[in-house]
Amino acid sequence: MSAETKLALIQRLFDHVWNQGQTQLLDELLVAEQTSDSLQPAIQQIRANMRMLRAAFPDWQTTIEDTIVMPDRVLVRWTACGTQRGEFMGMAPTGTWLETSGISVYFISGERIREARVQRDSVEMIRQSWAELLRHTAMRPGRASCRAVRYCA
Repeated sequence: MSAETKLALIQRLFDHVWNQGQTQLLDELLVAEQTSDSLQPAIQQIRANMRMLRAAFPDWQTTIEDTIVMPDRVLVRWTACGTQRGEFMGMAPTGTWLETSGISVYFISGERIREARVQRDSVEMIRQSWAELLRHTAMRPGRASCRAVRYCA
């Protein structure tokens, strides 16, 4: 598989699955083991995570910043952002614009992704969510800031 074909595979994953929520394409993009259903639970978990993410951030967009293509893998540095319009990790919508970043390593087998390892800055995203929630809760008339903290805990 050429470097251009590998990059096109990853670009399709980002454009259609991450940015548009077309999780049905996972069956085409990921390797399905011929001898077992071991990948199916992972695909179902990705679909569930994507539904949760897109419900919380309907405008979620992930941008590829850098790529490195190697013989059996593609490394991707990405940024992602969106507006919290739905519940996220138990927190009510805040209308806050959140941004995170990460690095993913996609292992390629044939013309499909056989494995992905993702390192993302989840702490920063959670920090942004909580800071906005605390700010909104603390600013409500009649609420003390200690009550706001209790509400978020």
